[in-house]
Amino acid sequence: MDGSAEQVGPSDGPGEETRPEQGDETKEDKGIVSGDSKAEKNRQKREKKKALQAAPFFCLKAERKDAGPGRGQGLFASEAIKKGETLVCVSPAISVIFDAAATQVCSFCFRHLRASAATRKVLLKRGPTGGFGILIDGDIVTGFADGSPNAERLTVGDVLAAIGGEPVGDVSAVSLIKKTSGDTLEISLAPLRQCHRCGRLACCLSCAETGCLSWHSHECEELMRMSPEERKGDTSVLRMLLRYKALQERGDWCGPSPAGKEALSLLPTLQATSTSIPAQLLSKLSKSTGVDAETCSRIIFQIRTNAAEIHRGRKVGCALSVYVGYANHDCDANAGASVDADGHACITATRSLEQGEEVLISYVDRHAPFRERQKILREHYGFYCRCKRCVAEEREGLEQNA
Repeated sequence: MDGSAEQVGPSDGPGEETRPEQGDETKEDKGIVSGDSKAEKNRQKREKKKALQAAPFFCLKAERKDAGPGRGQGLFASEAIKKGETLVCVSPAISVIFDAAATQVCSFCFRHLRASAATRKVLLKRGPTGGFGILIDGDIVTGFADGSPNAERLTVGDVLAAIGGEPVGDVSAVSLIKKTSGDTLEISLAPLRQCHRCGRLACCLSCAETGCLSWHSHECEELMRMSPEERKGDTSVLRMLLRYKALQERGDWCGPSPAGKEALSLLPTLQATSTSIPAQLLSKLSKSTGVDAETCSRIIFQIRTNAAEIHRGRKVGCALSVYVGYANHDCDANAGASVDADGHACITATRSLEQGEEVLISYVDRHAPFRERQKILREHYGFYCRCKRCVAEEREGLEQNA
C-alpha cells in the first residue's frame, strides 16, 4: 500500500514539537546546549514517548521510509519487536459500518452492541388523562400518550432492548404497555443508543457520553436532506463520504487532534489503485454528498486499496487507517493487520522483528493457493507479487508441469 508522498513518521503524528520560526533560533538550534538543558530535553522526550505508548488507544513503534528500488515507501520497525507485540494501534482516520449492521455496531468504536441478559423492573406512572410515563430508578425516562410523537413507536432513551420479551419499537411492545394492568414491567437492557432519524447509526453509551451522537447530527442532517431515491439501497459509500465531509467541516468527534486519532490530512499520502467508476455514478455521488468528484473517486480508490475489514463475528464494516495502509504486502508476512475490539486499527508482529526491519502484512488470505493470491492481488491491488514465497511456488509449479 505504498504511497508516493513525502515520508511521514512518528514525529508527524500526535505530540509533534513546534519549531521556532526562521531567524528565532534558540541556543539549542545553534548547538549551544548546556548539559542540564540537554539532559532535561532528553528526559522530556522520553516522558512524551512513554506517555504516548502507555495510552491504551495509541501505539506507534514503526516509521515510514524508503523500501528500496521499485518498492516505494514502506513501514519499518523503529525498535526491536517481539512476536505478538503490537507495533501500531491507532483510531483510523475514517470508517463506516455497513447498513446491515448499522444498528448493532457502534459507529465510533465498533463495539458489537448486544442486549444484556439482565432485566430490570420499571414503574409505569399513570396520568389523569390515561397517559403515563416510564420510570427507571425514580427518574422519568420518557412520556407516552396517544397523539404524542412516540405514540406509534416506543423509544425509551434509545436504551431499552425489549419489554416483556418483545423488541422495543415493535407494535406488539407498544400494545403490551397500553394493555398492561399492572404497575411494573420487566425490560431487557441494551448498551446502545440509535439514531431513529436516519436509522443507520448506533452508538454505545460511553461514546454517547463523549458527544458522539451530537456530532452525528451533522452527517445525519446531510443524509436526510437527500431524496428517498438517493437513500435507496445500501448507503455505506454515501455515509463514508458524508463522514469525511463532516470531519473536514466540523472536526473530529473526539475534539481537536486527539492523541491516537489519525489526522484526515494524512489520507492523501496513501496510495490509491485506480478502478473503473462510471462517470454517471461518480457525478451522482458528488451531487448527493457535496464532496467534489475528484475527492469522491480518491476516497473510493483508497478504501479499495487500503481499508481494513471490521469483523464482529462477520464482516460489518471497513476502516481506512493511514498507518496500516503504509505497510507493504508479502505472502509470507511478518505481521498482521486487524481492527481490535476497541475499534483501533492494529498491526501485530507474527514473529520477532529487528529494529529497522520492514513490517510486511498480507493483503490476501495467506493460506490461499498461489494462483488465487495472484489473481486477487492483480485485480484488486494492481500488482503481481514477486515475494520469495511466490517465486518459489511459481518455480515449483513450472517444474511439476514440465
